[in-house]
Amino acid sequence: MHTPPQHAPPPRLGDLLLEANLIDEIQLRVALKEQESTGERLGSALVHLGFIDEGVLAAFLSKQADLPYMNIHDIFVPPDILKLIPRQIALTHAVIPIRRTNDTLYLAMADPYDYVALEEASRATHLRISPLIAPEFRLKKTLERLYGEPVDTYEPTYRISQELSNLAAEMNDESIEALRARLDALTQKVDALTDAVQQLLRKN
Repeated sequence: MHTPPQHAPPPRLGDLLLEANLIDEIQLRVALKEQESTGERLGSALVHLGFIDEGVLAAFLSKQADLPYMNIHDIFVPPDILKLIPRQIALTHAVIPIRRTNDTLYLAMADPYDYVALEEASRATHLRISPLIAPEFRLKKTLERLYGEPVDTYEPTYRISQELSNLAAEMNDESIEALRARLDALTQKVDALTDAVQQLLRKN
């Protein structure tokens, strides 16, 4: 099974792409700024900025991680397989269960080093997770077809949860004033997200 070792820290995507000469340092710095501003994944930022093709990125990650590349265009996922992954996990992390073999679930995803997604999927299914690499845009389009709702509406929730996790990990390293400022900023994000959800509900 091609699962990245759980004890090893995830490789930094930017460094891997630099070493492969697929992007340059200026592009990486711009993409990191974009990532900081929008909260999206680095790979998504690089694609949106036009610095790398998403197919090239997916193929690179497939080769780098020694994992199969998955063409998910118009793929059919049996209902009994789809329901193995909770809807919120699938939409939050943009992952799609493809097939199950004994105690292994094959999961299409854009980033094979997204250990949070891998851990949540494994915990929810009680199965071993074997990643399959697919372009993120295709994953989102397929998820929208499977679930009938946009994936992007789930991403702010994921980003806020990640920031809260980071904040908890750094509590011993920051002053009370700094922590209060960061919590205030996160509270504003939660309020904005709540307002956006309410507006969507009113429209529907």
